[in-house]
Amino acid sequence: MEWIDTHTHLDMEEFEPDRQAVLERSLEAGVVGWIVPGTTLEGTRRALTASWRREGIFFGAGIHPHEVETTEWDEVLFRELLEHPEVVAVGETGLDYYYGAETRRKQIVSLEHHAALAAETGVPLILHSRNGKDGNVSAFAEIFAVLAGISDVVLHSFTGTRAEAEKALERGWYLGMGGIATFPRSAELREVFGSIPLERILLETDAPYLAPVPYRGKRNEPAYLVETGSLLARLQERSIGEAAAETSRNADTLFFRKQRRRE
Repeated sequence: MEWIDTHTHLDMEEFEPDRQAVLERSLEAGVVGWIVPGTTLEGTRRALTASWRREGIFFGAGIHPHEVETTEWDEVLFRELLEHPEVVAVGETGLDYYYGAETRRKQIVSLEHHAALAAETGVPLILHSRNGKDGNVSAFAEIFAVLAGISDVVLHSFTGTRAEAEKALERGWYLGMGGIATFPRSAELREVFGSIPLERILLETDAPYLAPVPYRGKRNEPAYLVETGSLLARLQERSIGEAAAETSRNADTLFFRKQRRRE
């Protein structure tokens, strides 16, 4: 079985002590592909020349919503990064109001910039989306409004409602399933992933964050993707091999087939 981790921050400092060992454990677990989303453009540029790059590692170029306050939009650099053959996505971008909406307008403007580039270039979008902690501000509603007409999208680490999932699926979007789905409190989220079409699900770790059960509380890493994949197989009443093959095929459809057409 071969898996693809469609969202893992291998470039982060948490992996500095043992990144090669992390990659080896990943391969031993059957994870053979990794997409490293960008949180800043400079970070992606550095990652593209890093010594730890290897076959199977690809990147996104984007500005995380947490970074909009301190990161300038540089369209020249952005377009340069999107020309790189290892850059297969725009993002991660999106809206995050969990800790407050003080940067709301800047986040929306940044998302609009990302969406325009994605639409122009045909490169898919990786979206981060979190509503306000008290439910008073809906990131999902604003994302649906900004991205009207854009179909090549994954809502990474999806934690929304069934209604939000259905709205995304109506647009042809993918939902990213990560370690949160394994948490005891995530029964409603498991119901969502058990009932939607398998061909619209991507697997991810969001490492080093959100390690799945039984590793919760530890640093997450790509090898743990198998735990989430095994849960998905049970929810969908499929074999683990089917879950691995189908989600890998989904990743290929969204990220790599379009990339091959660009080359």
